[in-house]
Amino acid sequence: MKISAEILVYELRQHFGVESFGGAGCELALAGIRYFRACEPFRDGMIWLVDKDIPTAATGHTAMGTAVAAAGAAEKAADVAEGVSGSYSKNSLHRTGVAITKNPRSTPHLKSVFPTVILVKDKVSHQRIHDAIQDILLKYGEWDDELKSILSESSDVQALIDAGTRLFRAPLLLHDNNFSTVAVSSEYANDRALAPLLDSEKLPFLMRSEKSRAARGTAGSNVIYFRANDMLGLSANLFRRGNFKYRLMLLECGAELHDRDAALLEHFSNYVRLSLGLVTGASSRALTLTGLVSSVLSGESYSNEYFEDQMAAFGWKPGDTYVIYRVFTDIQEKEDRSLGFLTGRIADIFDEQCVFELDGGVVAVFDLSRRSDGEASIDIAMSGFLRDNNMSAGRSDTFIGLGQILRYYTQAGIAYDLGPRVNRYKQLCKFREVVKEHLLESCTERLPAPMVCAPELLLLKAYDDEHQTEFYRTLSVFLKNDLHPVKTSKELFIARSTFIYRIEKIRSITGLDFNKISDHWYWLLSLELIERLDIQEVNWNGQ
Repeated sequence: MKISAEILVYELRQHFGVESFGGAGCELALAGIRYFRACEPFRDGMIWLVDKDIPTAATGHTAMGTAVAAAGAAEKAADVAEGVSGSYSKNSLHRTGVAITKNPRSTPHLKSVFPTVILVKDKVSHQRIHDAIQDILLKYGEWDDELKSILSESSDVQALIDAGTRLFRAPLLLHDNNFSTVAVSSEYANDRALAPLLDSEKLPFLMRSEKSRAARGTAGSNVIYFRANDMLGLSANLFRRGNFKYRLMLLECGAELHDRDAALLEHFSNYVRLSLGLVTGASSRALTLTGLVSSVLSGESYSNEYFEDQMAAFGWKPGDTYVIYRVFTDIQEKEDRSLGFLTGRIADIFDEQCVFELDGGVVAVFDLSRRSDGEASIDIAMSGFLRDNNMSAGRSDTFIGLGQILRYYTQAGIAYDLGPRVNRYKQLCKFREVVKEHLLESCTERLPAPMVCAPELLLLKAYDDEHQTEFYRTLSVFLKNDLHPVKTSKELFIARSTFIYRIEKIRSITGLDFNKISDHWYWLLSLELIERLDIQEVNWNGQ
């Protein structure tokens, strides 16, 4: 999970004397810590610990500025490559990142590059500061993992509320649109200060929204401050299809609320929305493993470096080896209940994998690096399941990393579509088994075969049809035998002299030069395409 600069400042103050410069933003944008080196490229969203290469007016500041400028230029080039037009706004002034230093003389130079600079005033080692930051990141990461676990195992909204309470150290309250209490922090359920807020008949008269200011740093400014019965709090309204359904409240009880809590409440509310079934689409899917992968494969999100970082949070690493299966039944309706049942069965058989419904079938993505059995044993188990349940599937090649997952998903779909043409009785078809069929089909996707094939072969075919000769078949066997005269003669049951005569005749009719090895692949491809044509419907003269 990412944290904000304000959270970082707050947590560090629990350990050291610190001072912040440049303003501590509330955006949840910081995801890791690195030691600053002037020679390394700048990366957004990092916490930079400046232990050496301290910027000075003559050297370090210039080096750091160059690194930032280089990173900006790289991002601009990437945006241009993706077709982004207009002025470029991702400059150093809009970057996310925090610099932490023990040297007060370096802060002016750091402030010119980083939006937030933290000065540690205590006499502590850089290693101790580093370990403290790691503990902070771990604290919020473990909390986020707990929320994911609750959501995937039970979707228990009460369990989510209690998990949120442990981090905020303040009561959480969930109301529906009739002001009825849906859930309240178990730790504060009997707190007298909360009693008026739990009475649905009195609450509407006690609730007075504080409209003077909204909480900063939140997505869509959905979180606002409010006052209820002289108790301050932060509130996030939960909607479904534009209609107000629930209100999630973080109440000030014994500890003052801060703007940093607003961003955390916004993040937390996403889990509550999903638990209540209010959210659909990519925004909700990003909170679960299956949802994250399905949002990319469905086109709602994009497969990029950030996607791989998100997947790594679930233990699916960029260096792991993966494979994709696309499974279909005879009943193609997406809402068919049997499809949901079969999805659950596959998920039970192949535990700890990513299995979900998409595009009228079941998608199973396997991280082979996390399994003790190999891909061969998975194929055997999958084939048995398909046979027992009268299903068919296509399988992609194995691949490393998730950057090209959408293309391998397409591979699995091609394998399923073309599998019956290769072996109609085989229920699990691999892409490698249909790749030749796919290539041939792609050749005639936009133009018919006679317009794609070598015209010399079409001419020879027309000559045979007119003169009742077998030159085309002779050429076909000759090419498929790698231009080997003896093998060709034996297969055609003709004498060597007859074969030589036919080859010379073929040369005179077509003008083919068999010494031109670079054309052999094209002739073989043309033979395959011509064999697929319905000869009765094709005018070989091209008229």
